[in-house]
Amino acid sequence: MPDFVIEYKNKNVLSMIRQIEQKVENPAGALKIVGAEIVGSVSENFRVGGRPTPWKKSKRVLDGAGSEKGQTLFDKGTQEGSVNFRVVGGSVFIGTNDKRAPIHNFGGVIKPKNKPFLVFVTSGDRPTDAAGWKQAREDGRVVFAKKVTMPKREFLMVQDEDPPEICDRLVKYLMKNTSTAPE
Repeated sequence: MPDFVIEYKNKNVLSMIRQIEQKVENPAGALKIVGAEIVGSVSENFRVGGRPTPWKKSKRVLDGAGSEKGQTLFDKGTQEGSVNFRVVGGSVFIGTNDKRAPIHNFGGVIKPKNKPFLVFVTSGDRPTDAAGWKQAREDGRVVFAKKVTMPKREFLMVQDEDPPEICDRLVKYLMKNTSTAPE
């Protein structure tokens, strides 16, 4: 089960699921459609840098150059790739087990837990030895901070256009798996 999950209840989608439950023996296929559609929508949030409102650009993006410029919340695609779904009983859970997801999604303040400062490398690879750290500091690529305030960049959300698309897919599923159309 993902560690970070959103709860979403749309009356039209829920109505379609209830109809499917009454007409097919195993509604898991319909729930998989819902999960796949929402995961696809979340991926689109990453691809465009936030929807419906664009996310505040990260310092890495604003200060970077060349390949370091990148895109906010999308460096290697790790967080986007961690978003998944699981069907459990009559529910579908969409979430991520990426421990960074809540602070990115909701925003908040990060403080050091057992050191006096947070330490960040602003560009390039993170040094692996003392000489690498010394070089990174000399290059001005290391930042020390007592706290960092992360802005809210909500990515794990359902867009207004998602429910009609989900319902369309569910109607097709219902028609394919039964001899009746939805009510």
